[in-house]
Amino acid sequence: MTSGLDEGTDWEMMDLFRRLARRHGMTIICVTHTVANVDLCDKIVVMTASEEGNKRGPGMLAYYGPPAGARRWFGIEKLGEVYRKLPAAEGKSCRDRYLASEEFERYIGRHLSGASIDEAAEIEAGDPSGRQRVGILETIRQCRILTSRYFRLLCADRGTLKLAAAQSALIGLFLVMVFGRTVEPGPQQHLLQLSLLFFLGISCFWCGCNNASKEIVKEQAMYRIERDVNLSLTAYLASKIAGLTAFGVLQVSLLFGLVRLLGTVPGDSLHQFLCMCVSVIAGTSTGLFVSSLASTEDQASTLVPIALIPQILLSGVVVPDLSPSRTLSRKP
Repeated sequence: MTSGLDEGTDWEMMDLFRRLARRHGMTIICVTHTVANVDLCDKIVVMTASEEGNKRGPGMLAYYGPPAGARRWFGIEKLGEVYRKLPAAEGKSCRDRYLASEEFERYIGRHLSGASIDEAAEIEAGDPSGRQRVGILETIRQCRILTSRYFRLLCADRGTLKLAAAQSALIGLFLVMVFGRTVEPGPQQHLLQLSLLFFLGISCFWCGCNNASKEIVKEQAMYRIERDVNLSLTAYLASKIAGLTAFGVLQVSLLFGLVRLLGTVPGDSLHQFLCMCVSVIAGTSTGLFVSSLASTEDQASTLVPIALIPQILLSGVVVPDLSPSRTLSRKP
């Protein structure tokens, strides 16, 4: 990370990282080949290459611990001399030597949630993905962080917020213009009321599906990176559902409020609002499923109508009688 900088600037960068870590209680990982100022780090990781036949294999852990301990471990005076030490030894032997050492038990084995040294060695040497099982408390913590990040990003995107509000307002106004105040009793008015409730429900489903349809596919690259550092899939999906549901409920509130204020919606308001919220959740779940299937954002947009149109056609509102006998007996 600091390779290519002069030694003075390299020291300033490493000192900055140290102060940030102390001040904010965070862990900062710096990848560098310049080791002149790594004494400012609390811990260092030394990796060595392995040879598999005639090709270079994956890197292997040769040392993890404080910088001063690395000098003793490799028997060198200057840490830069490690570049001459490592090529002279086989990568697998360096790794096995460290995994069997007291340093491994002190700096790694004791911190692996009660895992024994043999289990820790198996994680270090045998798990190609480097992932560990994430506990419930860690899943909750990750979900809280991801949800908070989603809301910060959403609040910073004022354009999207304005378009979402305008979208709900326009749909609500169009519904009022089409259905009006359906207060007079009669079969025609009853049909209009049912149609109004149906379009309210399908609008909520569409809002949830449309909001979620690009969420996963647009974050594929970032998701893979975070997954490699033990991001919980449960926490990731839960944060998406929580954030998108809250956003969808705000849209539903604006839509339903306008239709209720300017028009007439038959039935109990609270019950209807809860049904609309359930419709948003169903649309959000469908949108996330669509987003997981797509490989690009354009594909996700194309799949949304495929998920939405069957909801309209098979609802029984557009065509009340969907029985097979009616369909088969229809004459051309």
